[in-house]
Amino acid sequence: MKVAVSEGVQVAGNAGASLQQIIKAVEKNKAMIQDIATGVKQSNQGTQQLTAASEQIATTVQQVSSSAQELADIAAELQNTVVKFKVDA
Repeated sequence: MKVAVSEGVQVAGNAGASLQQIIKAVEKNKAMIQDIATGVKQSNQGTQQLTAASEQIATTVQQVSSSAQELADIAAELQNTVVKFKVDA
């Protein structure tokens, strides 16, 4: 009977050690998951900033395009006005 109790104590001790290893592994996995979650959050923030910057660039391109068209119209008008002048050489 003493052998059975001794073996039971040893099995319980081994189970306790195994549980401690499992707890450490779970804590390590928890830390990794938290790191991944933080990385995903930062990535999402970066994506939002890139989206906002892209929208600003698109607006600027539209404004520049409009200005370029206005300048082209003014240049054509100026050219039509200058053609009317005849300079004797």
